[in-house]
Amino acid sequence: MLVSDPFIQQFTIPSYQVDRYKRLTVSYLLNLMQEVAWQHSTSCGAGWQDLKKENCFWALTKMHIRIHRMPEWLETIDLHTWGKPGPFVVQPRDFEMYDADGNLLMQATSDWVILDFTTFRPQRLEHFNDKIACVAGKHALETPAPKILPMKKADEGPVHAVLFSDIDVNQHVNNVKYVQWMLDNLPVGFQEQHTLKDLVINFVTQAKLGDSYRVVYDETAPGTLETAIRSAADGHDYCRLRTVWEKVN
Repeated sequence: MLVSDPFIQQFTIPSYQVDRYKRLTVSYLLNLMQEVAWQHSTSCGAGWQDLKKENCFWALTKMHIRIHRMPEWLETIDLHTWGKPGPFVVQPRDFEMYDADGNLLMQATSDWVILDFTTFRPQRLEHFNDKIACVAGKHALETPAPKILPMKKADEGPVHAVLFSDIDVNQHVNNVKYVQWMLDNLPVGFQEQHTLKDLVINFVTQAKLGDSYRVVYDETAPGTLETAIRSAADGHDYCRLRTVWEKVN
């Protein structure tokens, strides 16, 4: 379904969504993006409740976020989202975030698929894909989220258990949790001296309650980290991330 304008939702940043510097956290940015995506798909008749009737749900597979500035506590922002025509079973979705003066704060592109609740296999349900409001020719980022190749670095570091609080309504670890796991395992000194500017996420397999994982890092260039969140049981990747950080003066 082609439309002329994105779906827009306004938010005011509350105290519990900011970090020690009063800036919106990366995790809550992802939560807001997930919320506006769900609100938009619901308004199109292709939301969580609509897919649940078919024993299906939306799953995020890839995302690329470019951050210009994080909004601060009590700032009001407009979060835009829109669908784009996609190949086969993939439904692309883009995002942009603006401050009250109309300045662009964030751009992102993402890929979603519809999965069966029982088999977790992708489904091509045209009667849902065709409902998503798409803006033709409009791109937040000019290219799709890139693929991240497996890391060769050996498993190391502590083992963490998937917690009950990590599980969402789709009965697997919510996509935001993987980013939080990555950030929580970064040295405090590094995060005090750097600001995140670019984030690419590839979701490979689903982590569930009862699983355990390691967070493995490799600095491939100054300020660029490759991260794998791996099963502690057999070493397969749940998620791969690439982050680019700017040094704080």
